[in-house]
Amino acid sequence: LLEEGKVSEMVRFQSDYLRATDPHFIRYTGVGDSLFIANTSQVPYGKEEGDVKQYKTGGFINITGSALTLKFEVEIGDGEGKYSGDYTTPDGKEAEHANQVSTSYVANQLVESLKAKEGFDDNFDIWVEGSQIFVKSKHNRVIRIVPKTAKIYMDTSLGGHLTNAGSLPATLPPSADGLILAVGKAGGQPTYFKYEAKDSKWVEDSLPGSYTHVYNMPVEVYWDGTSWILDDSPYGGRLSGDEDTNPDPEFIDWGITGISSYQGRLVILSGSWVYLSASQDPKQFYRITVEELLDSDPIGIGSSSAGSANFQYGLVFNKDLLLFSPEHQALIPGLNQAVTPKNAHILVTSTYTADMLSSPVTLGSSVMYPFPRSQSHFGILEMIPSVYTDSMYSSVDAS
Repeated sequence: LLEEGKVSEMVRFQSDYLRATDPHFIRYTGVGDSLFIANTSQVPYGKEEGDVKQYKTGGFINITGSALTLKFEVEIGDGEGKYSGDYTTPDGKEAEHANQVSTSYVANQLVESLKAKEGFDDNFDIWVEGSQIFVKSKHNRVIRIVPKTAKIYMDTSLGGHLTNAGSLPATLPPSADGLILAVGKAGGQPTYFKYEAKDSKWVEDSLPGSYTHVYNMPVEVYWDGTSWILDDSPYGGRLSGDEDTNPDPEFIDWGITGISSYQGRLVILSGSWVYLSASQDPKQFYRITVEELLDSDPIGIGSSSAGSANFQYGLVFNKDLLLFSPEHQALIPGLNQAVTPKNAHILVTSTYTADMLSSPVTLGSSVMYPFPRSQSHFGILEMIPSVYTDSMYSSVDAS
C-alpha cells in the first residue's frame, strides 16, 4: 500500500459521504457505465447557491410604438410611495417634431420626468437603452410599474407577473441581468423567465429560493479512459418552476431507503415513494422545463395502496422493476415500452413479511427473497411471474 502511486489512489477514493456505522447502510447499482453507491444513513439536503436573482425588486418599461399628440404616463410604486412620469408627443407641425415622436425619445423623456420627481432617486435606480427602461428598487422592495395612458404603445412588468411571454422585451439595459419575471394567467401555474444580458435573451428559470444543488446524494464511480473517478459532487437542483409545478423530491430532508436502476434511469427509493431520474441524466431529479411534460423528465410516484411501505430494494425482472419492503412487494410495470412520467405507476403484488437484511436475487425464471419464519430462523419465498397476465406475480414458500 505504501508503494508509489497506490497511496494517492486510495486517498482519491475517500469520501466522507460513504462513512457508515453499519455495512447494511451501503447500497449500490449500475447505470450505463457508472456505478452509483448510496449511504442510506446520510440524509440528502438542498441549498440555494449562485448569484442573487432579481425577482419583483426590478421591472421594465418597453415603449413599443408612438403617435402624434399622445400622452405617455407611467406610475412606479414600491409599497412606500408612488411616482409618476409622463411625456406628451408633439403635434407634428414642426420639422423637429419628427425626432420627438420616436420610441427611444419617448423612453428618455419618461426617465427624465421620473428623475425630476422628489424622492425618486432615493428609492430607485433607473436605466434606459433605446426604447427599453429598467427600474430597480434601492431597498429590495417589491415594485409595481403600471401604464396609466397609451397602454397599447407601452408594455410594463406590472408587479412582476405577466399574462403572456410575448410581453417580455427583446432587450433590456445590461443592469437587468438576472431579472426574473413570472408568466402565466392569473390563478394558474406560472413559468419563470430570467433575462440574460450577455445574449439578450430570456431563459426559463426557477422561483428564487429554490434549491440549486442537492447534497448527500449517491456518489458515482466511473472510468474516464485513463483512471477511475469517484464523483461525490452535488446533484442538480430545480432549474424551472416552483414547489407546485416542480416539487422537491420526498427524499430531500427525509432520507433514502434504497437505490436501483431501470431503463437507464437511476432509481431512488424513499419510503413509499419511488423516484426515477431524467432519462438523459441520472443525477437530475427535477424537470428542466414546466412549459410541457417531457417523456425524458424525472418520475416521482407513490403508492396509495402501500402508503406505509418502506421500499429498500429494486430489482429489474421480466421487463418490470420489482420493489421490496418489509411488508409489501410491488412493481413498476414495463408495459413493453419506455417508462415515462405519463405512464409510470406502482402496483402492489403481495403483502408478505420479508427480511430486508438480504437483497432479493434472481434465480432462473423466478426471484428469491427471505422472510422471517421465527425469531431465530428465516425461510425463502419464491416470486413467480404469471404465465397468463403481464406484471402479475405470486409468491410461494420455497424452503
